[in-house]
Amino acid sequence: MRHCFKGMKMKAAISVFLASMVFSVAATAGVTKWLEFELRGGHIILPATVSGIPTQAILDSGAQFNAINTAFMGKHNLSYNRVGKIRVQGAFGVKVQDKLSGLPIQLFGSETTFDQVVGLALGHHSRGLLLGAPLFYGNIMQIDYPGKRLRLVTRDSMELADFTNIRMVDQKGSGMPIVQVTVEGKNIWLILDTGNSAGVVIERTLARDMGLIKQQNGITGAQGATKSIHVESTRVSQMQFGPYTLENVLVSFNAEGNSIRLKNQYSQTGTRINGKRVSGLIGYDVLKHFVLTMDYARGQMHVGLPEE
Repeated sequence: MRHCFKGMKMKAAISVFLASMVFSVAATAGVTKWLEFELRGGHIILPATVSGIPTQAILDSGAQFNAINTAFMGKHNLSYNRVGKIRVQGAFGVKVQDKLSGLPIQLFGSETTFDQVVGLALGHHSRGLLLGAPLFYGNIMQIDYPGKRLRLVTRDSMELADFTNIRMVDQKGSGMPIVQVTVEGKNIWLILDTGNSAGVVIERTLARDMGLIKQQNGITGAQGATKSIHVESTRVSQMQFGPYTLENVLVSFNAEGNSIRLKNQYSQTGTRINGKRVSGLIGYDVLKHFVLTMDYARGQMHVGLPEE
């Protein structure tokens, strides 16, 4: 993916932004140390400890809750207080899951206790946690994709509103942050999903309106737990993401006769997305170029480049 940046002044503004943030948080100790992460298939994997047991945590900005892997619990004979039930919209249907409380967690070098954690099947027992919206609320999250690191910043350490350069919707209650991008001159709202390894995924109806359905498009199959889904892909000449123009961007959508579900696979049933017409998802293949600084609860975000 080739990207061009309009206005070289933007680079200077980013450097000033990062420098001022580091200065302010250093003065107030309102920032965690950088935590290095791994990227596997476009997913952010963090080190964490649960009940004194080292494990891996998946960071998923589109998930509405934190979750613990039931396979991890079974492997280590762990049990926690059940405090209720929750209906979870999974990839291929709805399931009722337990909500658990009193989980001793060590993350970002600090020890804490997680409550209202959902017990879910998250694959291999080596991945103990899924970290979703509750981790993002209450603080500013900074993800440096090129540097493979992230940290949390307290709100009293910086005024992110002064540096916001992309429209983002406050998603209180839904846990799904939404940003506005421009594709081929058309403004659309996409869910910012760090748990999605794709670039841009949109609905077929929008693809048709934009003239993206072409005979030469590639069609691939994606195998799910109970069925296969066919996805059609093409490339668009330009996409505007914050102050940046990206070129030759891969856009995917459901093939004819296939359906697409835009909500994150770890979402609670019955939630809405602030009345916005959400057209798709934006994931790793676009985000990997940038440093993202986000305040989910206040709907503020800055898109920047890594420091050189």
